[in-house]
Amino acid sequence: NDYFKRRIKGEPISKILNNKEFWSLNFYTNKYVLDPRPETEFIIESIMKYNKNKSEELSFCDLGTGSGCIIISILKHYYNSTGVGIDISKDAIKVAKRNSNKHNISKRLKLIWGDWNSLNNKYDIIFSNPPYIKLRDLTKLQQEVKFFDPVISLNGGKDGLESFRDISLIINRYMKNSSIFLLEIGQNQMKDVEKIFYAKNLQLIEVIRDLQGIERIMIFNKVQKV
Repeated sequence: NDYFKRRIKGEPISKILNNKEFWSLNFYTNKYVLDPRPETEFIIESIMKYNKNKSEELSFCDLGTGSGCIIISILKHYYNSTGVGIDISKDAIKVAKRNSNKHNISKRLKLIWGDWNSLNNKYDIIFSNPPYIKLRDLTKLQQEVKFFDPVISLNGGKDGLESFRDISLIINRYMKNSSIFLLEIGQNQMKDVEKIFYAKNLQLIEVIRDLQGIERIMIFNKVQKV
């Protein structure tokens, strides 16, 4: 009855049951993390396209890891690889640790509580699903998102591009010359985001559209100097 009442009030089933499927895996979720989205799975599909050998020893970095669903799904596939997930929310890191233990990859995944400036290594593959919703659009979101997902995971600032600018300031420091960087974006943001990262010597190599045909994942590498 309690669950039923909560659902009537608009609370998502995933938050009521503390469980959400992503990439055919089950993840613990709560009010401190963004619910995993189907469109975010395109990040994983794209990584697998560029790195077909799942036994390869790669280093991954997840900027704004949240529940840990992306990095954990990746490490389950690339069973010889290691990863780092970082998040500014201490509560989110607790959720990610719980999921890391649940999926038996905690020995290969380092979780860090801090901002994106806190890392000091270079990685083969870096990815992020940062906040990208415009401040004025937060009130227009579906009730299940607006009232039950953490605002810190949604709010991209006045123009929705604030997180992209922040990442652009540090991303080169964490990339090898051979690294790729994958980024989830919102609708109609591609051109602006491309400009932000091109100014930091990153070139766009591919754009992946979601099932609705919306430009969703941008893939970058470093501009190679001749």
